[in-house]
Amino acid sequence: MAKTSKLLPVTVRSVLQRAGRKLPEGQQLLRARRGVQGRVGAFYIIDKAKGTIIDDDDDLTALARRNGLIEGWEAVDDGDG
Repeated sequence: MAKTSKLLPVTVRSVLQRAGRKLPEGQQLLRARRGVQGRVGAFYIIDKAKGTIIDDDDDLTALARRNGLIEGWEAVDDGDG
């Protein structure tokens, strides 16, 4: 019998809260507004002191995994069903 791998869902709100705790001081994870989404991904991390975008992506799971906000067994559940 084959073993299926199931990723545990994590809410977007949970990832945003984790970012507040785990990102270095002065960095913040933000959700892009409609007018900005053409220039950056749907989610992006900024350095508030420098005023620069550190990382951005339309896939919050990938962005969160790259920045250590979720583990390998977790995936962001965006609620789209």
